[in-house]
Order: sequence, then structure tokens, then C-alpha cells
Amino acid sequence: MSKIPSSSENKKASLELSESPNLINYTVNELKSVLRENNNKVSGIKADLIQRIKNNNISKEDIYKLVESTHRKTKTPSVKRGTRKKVPRKTSFESIVEAVAEEEADQMLEKIQGHIEPETCSLSTRRNTDYNFFELVFALCALDKEHKLKNKADIKKVKYEDVKNKIIGCNEVCFGKYMNDGNKSDATINRVNNHVTNMRKNFHIYVPGGFDEVKCVYLEGKILTTPKLKKLNEGVDTKKAKSDVYIETNKGTIVGFSLKQDDKCTMTNYSTEKMLGELFDENVGKTIQENLKQARLKILSENNITKTNYREVRDQLDPATGNKFIHNKINSLFYDSLEGKNAYWSALKHYIDENSQRISREIVDNMFPVDLQYNLYQFNGKEYMKLNVPTNIEDFKDHVRFYYEKPTQANIKKGDLQVKRRVAAKMFYKMVVNGMHFRIEIRFKNPIISSSPQFQVHKDHERTPSPENDAKRKFQGSQSTRVHKKTRKLRK
Repeated sequence: MSKIPSSSENKKASLELSESPNLINYTVNELKSVLRENNNKVSGIKADLIQRIKNNNISKEDIYKLVESTHRKTKTPSVKRGTRKKVPRKTSFESIVEAVAEEEADQMLEKIQGHIEPETCSLSTRRNTDYNFFELVFALCALDKEHKLKNKADIKKVKYEDVKNKIIGCNEVCFGKYMNDGNKSDATINRVNNHVTNMRKNFHIYVPGGFDEVKCVYLEGKILTTPKLKKLNEGVDTKKAKSDVYIETNKGTIVGFSLKQDDKCTMTNYSTEKMLGELFDENVGKTIQENLKQARLKILSENNITKTNYREVRDQLDPATGNKFIHNKINSLFYDSLEGKNAYWSALKHYIDENSQRISREIVDNMFPVDLQYNLYQFNGKEYMKLNVPTNIEDFKDHVRFYYEKPTQANIKKGDLQVKRRVAAKMFYKMVVNGMHFRIEIRFKNPIISSSPQFQVHKDHERTPSPENDAKRKFQGSQSTRVHKKTRKLRK
């Protein structure tokens, strides 16, 4: 059995492996299979496994082969009838998220005073965004000069061999994962087809020379491996280097694209407590973070929610239906942000409002990074938006409108026209930048006992419609005006 590498050995990691393949993109099980076949230990978190592979200088060819053989060997274990209940298997991604969340929770809760006990954090049910199918759709369409790819069915027929010389930073294993992501429910035929159609409409405006000038596409995700892109983003904060796909033209121009699967996706995910902590000197920042964390934990502690019983309380079943409660007990403790009765939301709002200029500038600078050496655009399946532009923040404040939702068409048909208060553990702010309105949704994405809420920014489509919706609205308005005039004439 091989010994655990020392710190000096850690520094001798293979340069080739740190560049290619991109080990961070593999699952924990895949990394373990590589180590196991090379008679190495397979214990530890993902970062440990990656470092161990680097230390042992395992060739990239061996890694690819071992990962592929793992997929071929993997079978569902047989279970005798009546011996045990069927339980849903964790996906490899869920296992990674759980492990990371668990480690972060332990680190955050180490110094808490009182009787908070250990907890196993809940599984994540979020989709794996490391290999988002819509990024591959954009990349393949950019390379499709003759526009032969018309729809999702055409995209799914593309083979790695067809494009491997044009897609940089994406090996065959990763290509397969992007394709597999296209089998998920949110990659609907209509949504994918709209991406294909809409990305082509004005592509030539954003990439000099249009499709005819595309030399290659870089599909590496947020963690860059290509020396050219690393150099291009040298010194740039990772929150600002937000391109999912880079396109290089025949003349050497590189353009970055941040891709969203639709216009409802968030533009940012920033930890509120972490951002507040980093905006000040170390002592002040730590004090703010600690005050907010303790306010959050106090609410849970007062309701007898600990690390030990967190999952049990959260997953309680409704005795009447046998299903989970729609609004679980833990989230319901944080529903009253608007009413000013919640100690945590009140403390967070105080710090945000007291430092509104710093906070808004930090959020906006990360949304619209001006100090890039290349143009950066966001494409959400409907429209492009240039992100590396100078910004003017015209407004930033809490906003009551976002706490209420208008009746749906179904409710209107039933005669229910009531505007209802949202039932959610969230706080809302409004931000206006360069004339565009944004909704800032401050919400929890991970277990409340171990993580802070995040600033999630969405475009406010009601105040800033997309060009397509704006045109539709103007058309409907003109139709309404003509009908109104005609009615007046009849009345006369």
C-alpha cells in the first residue's frame, strides 16, 4: 500500500495533469477508480483525490481509459426480493455536493458556542451545471457555418469525432456528459430549438465576421485549463471571468459568452454574509459575519433545531397525506422578512442598507466586469446582453412589490383576482443599472444551519421587457388603442 504523499511531494504534481485533463470535472467515483487501479488510497474528499492523482503522475491516456472502463463495469447491484426496501440511489454529483456541504458545515460550526450538535447536511437535488447541455448547443451551433443543425434532434446526432478538432478543452468523456445533460427534463425540445434559432439571429453582431470567421470554440467551463485563456484572464476575479464558452475567430479575436438556459435564470449567486465580511477590514468583516451567523443559528436553536435533527425536522411528513409538508418547519421560521419580526433578516437588512453603495457596487461590478481584455456577452436563449460595459447604478433599495405575486391566468378564470403575499424564506431588493431593472432575491440555497443566503439577481421583465416581449406589448397596445378609438366613434 502506498504512503500518503507529504507536503513536499504535493508540490511535484504533474504540470500536464494540472492542465489536461481537467480533473475537477470528473466525479468522485471516477477519480477513485483511477486511484484504485493504480494501487492508491481512495479515501478523502474530491480535492484529496485530485491531488493524489497529480502526485502519482498518472498519464491522461490512462485516466481516460480507466474512467471509460469504470462506466462499462458499473452495474446496479441485485437485491433479493423482500430482503430490504428500495431506496433512491445517490447520483455521483449529489454525493459530491453532500460531501462538500458536510465539510463546510463542520468548518462553520466548529467555533459556535452552546449546544449545537453534529449534522449530516441534506442531499442536493439541483442539476449538474458543470456540463450544461445548452453550453454545448451554443458551441456546436457556433461551429455550424452552413446551419445544418436545425433543432435538438440534429444536435443530439453530433459525434465527438465530428468536432474534436474545433472544440478546445473538452475531451470525449466531457463531451458525453454534456450530451447526457440534454436528456434531462429542462432541456425541452422547444427550449433547445429556441436557443438554436435565437443565437443565430444576431451572432454576426457579437462575433466579428459571424459564423464564417469562427476558427474554434473553447468549452472548458468556469475552471480554465487552456494556457491562452488562462493568460487572457490573468488577474481577473473568477466572479468576473464568467464565460462558459469562448469563441476564437480566424483573426485571433476572442469573445466570451455567459450562457443561461432561459431568461428566468439567475445572473449572480453571491453569499451575502461572505460579501459583507469582505467589504471591510478583517476585524470588522469577521464581526459582521459572526453577528449574522449567530442571529441565524439562534432562531434555529430557540426552535430546538440542531445539526443532529436538522434533516429529520426538514423532511417531516404530513400525517394526513404521507407526503412532505409543502412549507417545512425550518423555512417557515424565515418567512417574515417583510414584517420586520425576524431577527436575522432585520440584522442582514441593517448591514445591507448601511452599506448600500458598497454592496450594490460590488454586485454590479461582478455582473458587468469592465476590465476584461475581450468582449463578454450573456445569452439567455432569447437575447444577447453585453456585460463588459461601464455602469451607472440609478437605484438600489428593498422593494415591497416583489413580495407579492399577481394572480395566475388559472386563478383569473376562477374569478380569484387577489394579489397574494409570497410564502418564502426570502428578502427582496430592487436595483436599476443603466436603465435596466433587476430583482435581487436574497434566499437560502443550502441548509440554513450551515450557510448564508445568497444575492440572486434576475432581470425584472415586468419593468425591462426583452425586445421580443416589448415589441409584442407595443403591438397589443396599438391594437387596444385602435379598438378604443373605434368604440368611441360608435358611441358618438
